[in-house]
Order: sequence, then C-alpha cells, then structure tokens
Amino acid sequence: MSFGTELLLMETEMETGAVYTEMETAGQGQHTTHPWPKRFPNTGFGVALGLLGNSILWKRLAAPGFTHWLGTSGNWVFWCGGVTALVLATMVYAWKVVMHFEMVRREWNHPIRCYFFITPVIATMMLSIGIPATMETMVSRRVLWAVTAGAHVLMVSILYQRWMYCQQANLGQAGAPYMLSVVGWFLSCVLAQQLKLDEHWGLNLPAMTFGAGSFFLTISMVSIFLNFHSHSGTKRGHPSLFLLIAPPSVAALAVANFEGKHFGAPSQAILGFCLMLLILFSSLCPRILAKPEMFGVYWTYVFPLAALADCGVNAANDQGSRSAKGLAWVLVGLATVTVTTVSVRSLVHHCMVMAGRTQWRDPLFECYLRELQEEKHHRPQAVNETPALTRRSVFEECLQD
Repeated sequence: MSFGTELLLMETEMETGAVYTEMETAGQGQHTTHPWPKRFPNTGFGVALGLLGNSILWKRLAAPGFTHWLGTSGNWVFWCGGVTALVLATMVYAWKVVMHFEMVRREWNHPIRCYFFITPVIATMMLSIGIPATMETMVSRRVLWAVTAGAHVLMVSILYQRWMYCQQANLGQAGAPYMLSVVGWFLSCVLAQQLKLDEHWGLNLPAMTFGAGSFFLTISMVSIFLNFHSHSGTKRGHPSLFLLIAPPSVAALAVANFEGKHFGAPSQAILGFCLMLLILFSSLCPRILAKPEMFGVYWTYVFPLAALADCGVNAANDQGSRSAKGLAWVLVGLATVTVTTVSVRSLVHHCMVMAGRTQWRDPLFECYLRELQEEKHHRPQAVNETPALTRRSVFEECLQD
C-alpha cells in the first residue's frame, strides 16, 4: 500500500466515523479497552500553545498604551492555564513514552505528526515571553532561552533533513503543520530581543535566529501553497491552515523590535500579508464548531490569531489613529472569541466522551489497531508471496534516506 493511499484511507475513516476502540483478547471472547494515555496524541500540546499565546497577547494589552486599562488579570489567567496544560500534557506523554513507546515511534515516524513533537519547546518559549511582569527574572529566562534554543535547533535539524532526503516527508508533501518547525525561530528571536542577548553574550543571536527563520519560512510557505491541490496537502477548512499565520505574525513583532519597537512600514507590510491570509482561510469554511477530530487539533486556531492580534495592538500603539485602534480591537475580539469557542467546544466534546457517547479520535492509533487485527487474522501465504507481517510499515518508509 502506498503512503498516499494510506493517508486517504485514514482520512476516509475519519469522515465515515469508523472506530476501533477495542480488540479481542487472544484466545478469549473478552474485550480489552486500550489505556487512554496510549491514545493521547502529541497534538495535545496544542492546548498549551493556545493558552500561552493568549497570555502573550494579554501581557501586551496590559502594557502602556490604549489598552492599558484592561489590567494584568488576563495575562495571569492565560499564563497559569497554559503552564498547567503544558505540565499535564508533559506528564501524560512521558507516561506514554515509558509504557507505550510503539505509538510514540509511529508518531515520530509520521511525516505530519512528527512536527508536533516540537510544540513543547515552542510552548516553553511562549511561557517565558508571556510570563507576568512581576515574575520576570533575566537570569532564569536566559538559561531557559539557551535550553529551548538548543532543543529547537536539534529537533528542526532532523526535520529539515527529512525535507532534503525523505521520499515521503519532503517539501513536495508539505502541509500546514510544517509551520511548527518555523515559528520557533521567530519566537526565539523575540525572546532574545527581550533578554538583550546581543549585548550580554556578545553575539547578535536575534538577527541569527531571524535569518534562519526567514529562509525556512519562505521555502516552506511556497511549498505548502503549491501542494494544497494534491491529496497530501492540507484540506479545505482544516484548523491547521491557520498555522500559516503564526510565523509571519511573530516575525512582524521581531522586525518592530529591530527598529526600536517602532511598528514601521516593514512590520505593517507583514501585517497586511497576515491579514490577507486570515481573510483567505476564513473564506474556506473553518470547522471550529464541528466535532473535533483529535484532542488539541482545534487549538491550532488559537495561537496564530493571538499573535496576529498582538501585531494589531502594536501597530495601533505606534500609529495612534482611530482606524488602527479599531482594527486592533477587531483582531483582539476575534482572538478572544476563538479561544472561548474552542475551549467550550472541546469541553462539551470531553463531557460527551466521559459520558460514553463519543471518543477522542486518533487515526494513527486506529491504523495501529487495524494492523494488529490483520496480524491476528492474516491468511496463510503462498511460498512466493510476501507475508503480511513482514511488509515494511508506511511509517518506516517515510524515513528512507
């Protein structure tokens, strides 16, 4: 079975509602439900990304400017919620790594899901950027920057090697989640600017990370747009489409910092590009009210819109015009409505899961159960026929060098 056929099969199962929640115990008529940590996807870290993204936005709203009257309460609420979500997701996934490493291996080998492994690093960067002002300490944040920057460089280096040499995970198969390997460069740049690392460490690290991010953003953005029409491209209305808004939005903030926190023409040009992406993706009928496909996937709506609203507030503070302030309020309102809607929709779905009326889906886990069933019920093979159990997994094929 080809990789493209496998993806189409998985997508068809998502649409038709095919569910594999149980498997028969070998030699018995009983059923064994798989532990829920085994079905916890790495997309679950998206909750922390969404909450911490809004903590950065509300920290900006509480800073001196036309939104200063809103206070720091929003920053504290979203930051504490984001930290809690990050810690819980890390604990659950650490359990999954220890107890169910096979599913972790499949996620890492998958050409799309592997990009969500970088989300804990991105969330940690956002945690440091959005930390309430009364808790800021330069020394600890600089240590945190060094740790996250090192982890980020290590992980994206592996992902970029796949772009170069992998047959099934190269730029010709690019999808919107590829942006997760890019946005970290600009978050690292913004954090380095806040910590003034160029002055204290004697290296212009903000410029270096911005340069790396600009290159990979350019080639990945073009590749994703060129691949939308193919079966491997991101589908119409999928939540991950909004991830394309995040890297340029954060880049606009970094450019403004390079200009002495002046949101000038270069930053406004990037803001205009991001607004066009927002209009384009909003016209593709987002599924924000539909049944969530997987835990955490819908939170990909949240962080990019918070970053875009942050740009709008910066532009309004710099220009001071009524129209700029009006645009900023629209973007802030959109980000607030989005995080509220996603939170409520996810909570409703989780209540239905707890009541036994539905479940959180994971196509990779369902594919894993299907392979177990095939292994159990496979028919005897002819001498010259390749046994089904010895065929190479599509997830391992995507790592061919």
